[in-house]
Amino acid sequence: MTAFDKLLPLYKYIERNLSPEDFSEQEDSTQAPDEEHLSTSDTYETTAERTAATVSVERTHDRMRDVLAKRLASEHERENVHVERSTQHGKSIDLVVQTDGREWFYEVKPFSEPRLCLREAIGQLLEYGYWSGSDTPERLIVVGKSELDSRGEAYLSTLKERFSLPLEYQSVQVG
Repeated sequence: MTAFDKLLPLYKYIERNLSPEDFSEQEDSTQAPDEEHLSTSDTYETTAERTAATVSVERTHDRMRDVLAKRLASEHERENVHVERSTQHGKSIDLVVQTDGREWFYEVKPFSEPRLCLREAIGQLLEYGYWSGSDTPERLIVVGKSELDSRGEAYLSTLKERFSLPLEYQSVQVG
């Protein structure tokens, strides 16, 4: 079996957004690799060439952030909503709402699958809120394109209960 054969299930999963149960793997992925499949190279570097291309990039993240910022400004007054606020550690929080002396941190992820939004945003939110010397927020909110499903709700509930994290999820649809 070639390396490409072994990578086919992963490729299918990524390209078609299937769950791992939707296709069968050809061999148990928990097996240790045999010697013939290990690299014999002393270096893991290579070179690659790219050709120049013009690509149109949709700025979904910025659109989602701006739609949410307008909504939050109407709910909490414009001066209480901060877009791309810098932290004392040189990072930038997508949105911060200040209300009654407390702060809510929002991290926007433009993925269609909430699971990916949670995966990417939670680490950032934890760093913003809990890194040494950071201002601890009252709420940590992951923002994605789609509604959270029951598995996502269960995951967030587990994190809240086990680790006492003030995590939430919101969806923002943009046209």
